[in-house]
Order: sequence, then structure tokens, then C-alpha cells
Amino acid sequence: KVPSEEALCALPAREEEDLSAHPGPGGWNVYGGWEDGPELNATGAFRVERHAGAWWLVDPEGRLFWSHGVDCVGHWPGATPITDRESYFSSLPDDDSPFAQFYGRGSNAPHGYYVNKSFRTFNYRAANLFRQYGEDFADRAIDLTHRRLRSWGFNSTGAWTERSYQAAQRTPYTVMIHHSAPPIAGSSGWWGQFPDPFHSEFRTRLRRQLDSLGRQGVNDDPWVIGYFIDNELTWGRSPSLAMAALRSPVDQPARQALIRWLRDKYETAAALSEAWGGEYADWSDLDAPDVAVDEQQADADLRTFYVRIAEKYFQVCAEEIRRFDP
Repeated sequence: KVPSEEALCALPAREEEDLSAHPGPGGWNVYGGWEDGPELNATGAFRVERHAGAWWLVDPEGRLFWSHGVDCVGHWPGATPITDRESYFSSLPDDDSPFAQFYGRGSNAPHGYYVNKSFRTFNYRAANLFRQYGEDFADRAIDLTHRRLRSWGFNSTGAWTERSYQAAQRTPYTVMIHHSAPPIAGSSGWWGQFPDPFHSEFRTRLRRQLDSLGRQGVNDDPWVIGYFIDNELTWGRSPSLAMAALRSPVDQPARQALIRWLRDKYETAAALSEAWGGEYADWSDLDAPDVAVDEQQADADLRTFYVRIAEKYFQVCAEEIRRFDP
């Protein structure tokens, strides 16, 4: 641990010595690909190819690439909430202090005390970089971080990496996309409800996010390995999402898609009643989120529609990504 500010400010000189002595693995090209290995077709972009019986990532120079990366690279993520617990901290800067620039606001806590609240934060990580490097700490941090990654044998960065670190074009990266699609109302999850892929806004909002990345030149950046859409979705055990659709309001697009599929399959409510062991005199009897369903009897159909939800989700995502970045 760092015992004092003086010790903190002595670390850059020590690190510079270490980075100079250990610049990174030999045999890598500028992208971190295997420069001493097989040479494949260079397309100027990351891609995949089956080589010698196995699928490989191939870097823009046509070299085999084995991604060894780390998430959350940057100095702004992870600011500490301080609202209602200022007394926890031995020292917080005054508002007229040079360190006041590291105060911020947060509003997206997924769990705990700060859920659904706006709260003040302080970024100790960035403040300590300011102590070490002064006013140009951001540029210094970006340069040192890329050197440090290479020194430690990393050749890629993942989700929640700051855009300024990606834009430096020093380490290949993946792009994280959250498009906040309307959820299936009857679903639940640790990080949030499952998006409704049948909702028209699912595609619209995803395209909007991608177009925003396009304005930043992401789809023309040779350092982009690929894209991730959403994070740690709660799929649940089959047929959970189908039941979630059925437990949603009648105007839920996923629910409407389920009812349409059932009508196409069974044609009459009576046939559905026989298959599900229900008492549906008319299709309108299904028009309620609390409709009685024998889940065991309906299991096969619900599992089939669960798969249809997954297929729809990945279909739209794949189509939009390929439109955005062929």
C-alpha cells in the first residue's frame, strides 16, 4: 500500500524504469498479433479464419491473434459515491480546490442504498493521477496504460474501457453497446429486465447507438476487434422468458408474438385448451397477464417460444451489426 503522497509521487519514476526494462513480449506486431507466426491475407481489419483446423482471430496485418485482455481500462470509471456518507472519509477537497474537478454525479446504481437516487461522487483514481502527473495527467495516463498493458502481456481491452483510451489506437479493443430497449415487463434479472426483441424500438434504439459510434469513426477503426451487445442478460431457465411474455400486459410485443404463434399453430382456442389442459373458450380468454396456465402441460410450447425469443434477439443484433460494420 502507498503510505504517503510523497511515496505515491515517487512511483512514476520506478514504473518508467520497469517499463523500459520490460517493453512486452517479443514476436508481436503492433496489434499484438503473432508476427513470427503464419502470414495470412491482410485485410486491414480484424476478422476470423479457419487455419490449420482451428478458428482464429486474424489481425489487420494478417497475423494470428490470441486476445488476452482486460476490462474497465481508464481513470474515470468507478468514482466513489459520497452522498450521505461524507463522514466516512478523512478528507474531501473544498469546492475551490484544484481537486474539486474530480467531483461528479451518479445515478445508475443497480443495487443497494443508491438505487434510483442521484448522488455525488469523488474519483480518487483520477485525483491520484493528478497528484502524480499534474495538469496533463489524462494524456500521461493513456500513454502509460498502453505501455503497461503491453509490458504485462495484454494485447486487448474489453468492456467499459474509456473512449479516449480506445481512440489512442495503441491496443486493440472491443466495443460495448447498451441500447436500453424496452423490456419484457414480466421478466426479471439481477441487472435488469430482459429486452423485448419483438418491440420495434429494439432495432431502432440499437441502430441509434450504432450510428452514434459511427459518428466517432468506430466502424472504420482497424483497432476494433468486434462488438458486444448488452451484458449479463438474465435468460433464466427455459421456458422463463416465454412465461415472462405471457405474464406481461396484453400490449407487450413479445406477448403478442406468442399469441400469434399459438393461433397459427392451434387455430382454435379449443385446440389450445386441449393441448394445455386449460379452459379457453375464446382467444380473448388469454388477454390477461394472470391467465391460468398449467406450466407443465404447456412446457413444450413455452420452450419452443423461448427459443424464438432468443432467435429474434440474435437475428436483429446480427443484422444491425453487419449493416453498421460489414
